[in-house]
Amino acid sequence: MERTLICDYNNNTFARDPVIARMRDGSLICTALTGDVTEPRNGNYVVMCKSYDDGKTWTSPKKIMDHKTRGVYCAEITNVTGKPMMCVCTYAEENVYRELQLFKSFTEDNGETWSEPVSFECGFNGVIPGVLTVLSDGSWFFPITWMATRKAFDWNDSDESARDWPYYSGCAVSTDKGRTWQRYGNLTHGKGLTEPTAVELENGHIFMLMRSLTIPELFVSESYDYGRTWSEPQKSGIMNPNTKPLLFKIYDNVFFINNYNDEFSWLGRTHLELRRSYDGCKTFEKVLDLAKPEEFFFYPYVYVDYEKKKLFIAIENSIRHELVTLLFDEIGI
Repeated sequence: MERTLICDYNNNTFARDPVIARMRDGSLICTALTGDVTEPRNGNYVVMCKSYDDGKTWTSPKKIMDHKTRGVYCAEITNVTGKPMMCVCTYAEENVYRELQLFKSFTEDNGETWSEPVSFECGFNGVIPGVLTVLSDGSWFFPITWMATRKAFDWNDSDESARDWPYYSGCAVSTDKGRTWQRYGNLTHGKGLTEPTAVELENGHIFMLMRSLTIPELFVSESYDYGRTWSEPQKSGIMNPNTKPLLFKIYDNVFFINNYNDEFSWLGRTHLELRRSYDGCKTFEKVLDLAKPEEFFFYPYVYVDYEKKKLFIAIENSIRHELVTLLFDEIGI
């Protein structure tokens, strides 16, 4: 295992949500959300660092996406579409994520510049997408999350305590390589379920975990029809300190990254572990620690390089963004 620094954003006050991707020239890029002192803020923008030596060294951050009056966030970068596509979200800080908008942008020069963001087809909007995967039937699958309004329609007339804006989770599916999209699922519990992560276990059988905003435990829902219908969310028995989990597959092997701590707080985001399931996600066995147990690191993002048989995992602690590189051999693949 090799662990290297992507960037120390101390001069920027904060940086969040790394997303790592391979470009056509062989370089790696890693984006981050920064600007202002936290998020969501209208001053948030997206920066990029680049590595030409498989993550050993990185360039200084370069601003690649911003907006004059809205916060901007990179939710995903995928090569499934044939050329690198960034999923770009904008939001207005005065209503958190209620007026979130989703766009797509492409690069022709290995991430140096990106096309002007444009809308997805068929009104696919208002959500934050997770990692795009291709299901066994060839369809494209996004886990998605969004903020709903149950009270305080006009946020100017209510304080935060009066707001009832829970998060919901579901999915978006395209059966024609992104020309059209359909949304399914309406999953929530308590104050909300967000940041869904999913893997297809068998043909059409999708297992999805979601971060709870109510208790220090992940919730689970399953679909047996390629995401069209979902089971009622249930407690998974997996501890989580109110932070983002990540499921992914290498070939047919299911892996999981999570902060295994039941302290329901910002500072509880420790014990970041890579685990593996051998029984269809009923249990997860520890493979290794991605950081020291007491270290404050979270929000993993994974790029799997099948050609080089490497796993690149970006992690962060709101200031430092680091890369953990693992060979397939090191994790039993």
